[in-house]
Amino acid sequence: MYTLRIGEKLSIAFGITFLSTAMSGVVSNAPAQAFSIDSINLLTDNARWSSIPSGFASGSTYDGFNFTVSGTPGEQVSEISFSFSFKGLFDDSVALDLNGDGTIDFAVDYHDVAATLDPKPVASIRSLYTPWSDANDVENTITNLTITPTGSTGSVSIYGKEVILGLTDQKGGYRRPSESFSNLADITLEDLGLEPGGLIPESGTVTTSEIRIGYLNIGGQGGGNPEIESENFTISDPEPVPEPLTILGSATALGIGGLLKREHSKKQKKS
Repeated sequence: MYTLRIGEKLSIAFGITFLSTAMSGVVSNAPAQAFSIDSINLLTDNARWSSIPSGFASGSTYDGFNFTVSGTPGEQVSEISFSFSFKGLFDDSVALDLNGDGTIDFAVDYHDVAATLDPKPVASIRSLYTPWSDANDVENTITNLTITPTGSTGSVSIYGKEVILGLTDQKGGYRRPSESFSNLADITLEDLGLEPGGLIPESGTVTTSEIRIGYLNIGGQGGGNPEIESENFTISDPEPVPEPLTILGSATALGIGGLLKREHSKKQKKS
């Protein structure tokens, strides 16, 4: 296991925002506490998915990471939002296992990628994204996730456009229906390791379960490997927030933006 720390060059890129509130029964004018990220830990590099959803083929790979956070025991985390960029997308679909339980929770069919980037009313693969043309043909893939105590949401953007799940079905022009799906609404902060309601545990520290991001293929093993890349972290201190009656603080934000860069052996293979 590798521990990613501020300023190190690895190969995962993040822009992370944390929103938190603390619970109390007393009135106070003290600033609300915001938890902090202590480390981001790379757990898996190019492992094969163990369970493949219907409609996809086995053999494609993923990278996995988690992060360790600390805060005031009993502090309620109202939202964790983060994004990361990667390249290496070939004729593959994007896949995410958000809570690391071995079940893929979110998948974007690559035909929907092509259809989103295709200006024509009938879908075709003649667009900014052209599967099978080049193993590095997508250089700007951004995954955005928001996790709350009651559920999660996610999206994938390529070349600045958010991919519309199921768009090939709406446009028509493909020989099969879209395989895209999202089950993120059922996954909460508790599923990632926090206490029920998104609370920081009594120890004041929690390490999340593994978050897995990678590729799937429709008809065989994918030609691309995930290369999540960036350069550094930029941390801005949260502004103090006055505490109302029972809920201390409505939003204290810790912004972590930036890029990490790790040279994968897969890059060597591609060059």
